Amino acid sequence: LLRYVIPPLATITNDGSNNAVLASGDLANLCYIYRYDKRQRMVVKKLPGADSVLMVYDNRDRLVGIQDGVQRGKSPKEWMFIKYDTLNRQILTGTIQSPNSRINMQTAVNGYKKLNESRITSSTNHYYTDVAFPNNTFTKTYLTGTYYDDYDIDNNSSANFSYTTDTDFPDNSPFGRIRNKPAVEKARELDPASSSEIWFTTASFFNKQYRIIQTKTTGIQGGS
Repeated sequence: LLRYVIPPLATITNDGSNNAVLASGDLANLCYIYRYDKRQRMVVKKLPGADSVLMVYDNRDRLVGIQDGVQRGKSPKEWMFIKYDTLNRQILTGTIQSPNSRINMQTAVNGYKKLNESRITSSTNHYYTDVAFPNNTFTKTYLTGTYYDDYDIDNNSSANFSYTTDTDFPDNSPFGRIRNKPAVEKARELDPASSSEIWFTTASFFNKQYRIIQTKTTGIQGGS
């Protein structure tokens, strides 16, 4: 497994005992550093001049937690999370607050027996269950949501978005049985000054070849 990348700009010297060593500061400022756990999953990644990015995984080896230097410097500390469905598709992302170190966070994640979320009718967690890491013991700030296969995001047997016939392209027609395609995607506006959540939603319609033929997106003023 790749551990280090040392660029030509880094200076390698001799420590007096015939050992090659990097000049002071070059490892942190110029080199790429990668560390792995016993399951050969990358758990630390450090790029030149940047702080380390820490990563934790669920029991299916899927990346579920990420923390960069900025998040680690906050009080309380912050982690970004990723949730998946049973088909290993990313469905929700967001942030949580936790003082846990990477090792402690990995230990906590290892204790989860339920690893996937599924669609439900409750809007509390954007129409998904809340059983996988991080579950309802954490206060979460959601940032994105993705809904696959259909346009019924609230799971009430009625589509929330529908295709609009385009007279300029009369031969276009949406395929009604899409699979493993993101039908609807949501992203939260990152505005620290706003006291309310503003979400941008995009619905994508595909033809039989799974090519996008139409998208509908909500605007900042609520239009589309």
